[in-house]
Amino acid sequence: PTNLPQVENYSATARAVVPWNQHLITGGWKTPSGKIAFVLAVPKRGDDAGVVLIEAQVIEVSVETATKLGLDTLYTGEKESRLSTVLTSELSESLTKAASDTNDVAILDAPRLTILTGRQAQIASKKSK
Repeated sequence: PTNLPQVENYSATARAVVPWNQHLITGGWKTPSGKIAFVLAVPKRGDDAGVVLIEAQVIEVSVETATKLGLDTLYTGEKESRLSTVLTSELSESLTKAASDTNDVAILDAPRLTILTGRQAQIASKKSK
């Protein structure tokens, strides 16, 4: 059918050393709602030695909240991002609290993947709001 919404692709490339259970954040794309979308990725030890579980969340944050948390520095206005940072545990907690307490942060998707340590990984989300 021709009445399907147009699909827009956004991508982020990040290369970082992320301590266990710390959040890597990347993205910073402006969404049609006027908010900013980010990807949070948290590496966790797998059940077997040499295995890493990456739990990700695609989140949408109001511009005001992104600015208040200092995340607006990741916003480029582009569809491709190469900016990323490792969040402090305090900032991760503030973001999680904002997600549960207000409508300023929405979780759009929560993909997960399991890989061997030292390997490259790719996380994709096909969900739309």
